[in-house]
Amino acid sequence: MYRRRRIASQRHDPGRSLGVVPPALGEATVARVAACAVLAGCKPSYFPVVLAAVEAMLDPAFNVHGQAVTTSPPGQIVIVNGPVRVELGLN
Repeated sequence: MYRRRRIASQRHDPGRSLGVVPPALGEATVARVAACAVLAGCKPSYFPVVLAAVEAMLDPAFNVHGQAVTTSPPGQIVIVNGPVRVELGLN
């Protein structure tokens, strides 16, 4: 219930699909991303940045599926910069 209130306070529809996540093609909903973010220790103020990162990674142009199934060990990184970095107090 607490998680639902936090998502609601951020004005996000918990059931909204952000897309499917390869290679198992599970659906990434706002609620599922929020649950993972909470377990990772994400502050509520950071959550919009997390959503933006997930949406960017699930964009077909990013080709996260190709990265997920390759034989080399790729990794993804998110760099937050600009006014939002200052506003959130990120290093």
